[in-house]
Amino acid sequence: MKNGVQMSRNSKLVTGRKKYLSAIIDLYDRSIVAYILSSKNDNKLVMDTIKLAMKRNPKVKPVIHSDRGFQYTSHAYRDLKNKFGFKVSMSRVAKCLDNQPIESFWGILKAEYYYLHSFVSEKELIRGIHNYINFYQHERIITKFNSLTPSEYRNKAINEA
Repeated sequence: MKNGVQMSRNSKLVTGRKKYLSAIIDLYDRSIVAYILSSKNDNKLVMDTIKLAMKRNPKVKPVIHSDRGFQYTSHAYRDLKNKFGFKVSMSRVAKCLDNQPIESFWGILKAEYYYLHSFVSEKELIRGIHNYINFYQHERIITKFNSLTPSEYRNKAINEA
């Protein structure tokens, strides 16, 4: 059920300077488990995002699926996996469809929010991304889930368990 398989990926956003958004999505309900914005697309960004996800759900030992980016093939990632006990799954080479759920989230975020706004400052971008993710979790319905939001779908499953 919840927290079984999660996907991690980074996406680039630009407001004068490049910003990178790293997120982990739960495949059960499409909720965003953790996310961090940074000015660097490096190992630290991915490691900090995973640490945040593990801190929020310390009992969960998910499978974390990712592409084969340098962050996910690094020694630091392997060490983090050993520390927290999650399993690793990686997409096949040149098979972007293996990452469809997280890529779909990036497309939704960019189409429904990012491309529709001109950001004056990094602070405005950060606040806006935070607000959009909150909207996505608690207000944006997903047809696949009988028109429930990710948080409603998760809560329904918990209450029925």
